[in-house]
Amino acid sequence: MYADDLILLSPSILELQHMVDLCCKEFTEIDLKLNNSKSTCMRIGPKWHRPCSPILTDIGPICWVNETTYLGVTIVAGPKFKVSLDNCKSNFYSSFNAIYSQLGKLNSIFVTLELISSIALPCLLYAVESVPFNKTFLRALEHPWTRVFNKVFTVFDSKTVLNCQFYSGYLPLEHVARMRKVKFLQELSLSDNCFIRTISSTEINEELAMIADFYNVDILRLKSDYNAVIVNYFESEVNRL
Repeated sequence: MYADDLILLSPSILELQHMVDLCCKEFTEIDLKLNNSKSTCMRIGPKWHRPCSPILTDIGPICWVNETTYLGVTIVAGPKFKVSLDNCKSNFYSSFNAIYSQLGKLNSIFVTLELISSIALPCLLYAVESVPFNKTFLRALEHPWTRVFNKVFTVFDSKTVLNCQFYSGYLPLEHVARMRKVKFLQELSLSDNCFIRTISSTEINEELAMIADFYNVDILRLKSDYNAVIVNYFESEVNRL
């Protein structure tokens, strides 16, 4: 029997050790063993870089690491919660190159974009709606998607790329990410699990308020028709070029 994808959150190393001790005790009673070679510890906070004592188990210590992957998301140790897009971008480029090499030069632009958006793009957007993002994160997310239009349309000017995206029916990924975030937050707020609704209520309102402020619309309008709000914003953005 396996119990995968378990995570323990603790405000201190001492508390984490107590939690691990308790888990090991419970595992022993149900004839399970902790695999410390597949388990890792990570610190996020002001003292993340300080050396500290290892977390001990019955079969050995659990190593401290600077990054780890949980449910396919690479989390990086640091003063604040941060995720790495390196694996997502690598998978995206691999998928894109595989598609483009098979199509060759004699192919339809729209077929190419449809295949890339349906096969390669999900690799890049994996779990993006569930993690916090800022301008730096969005720029890192946008760059691979821009490279697709550079390659397919043989253009390199940023304004021309935006026009290519608009007239081919695709959004820049900064808008796609926000769109997915709004949908995700709305689903959280309507969850049947009262615990999820309670712990996420404050964050939901704050995140939606920031997104509404970016698009210069009322939060109620954003909630009711976020798709139209974002598409109309992008259209006005292109018209201003």
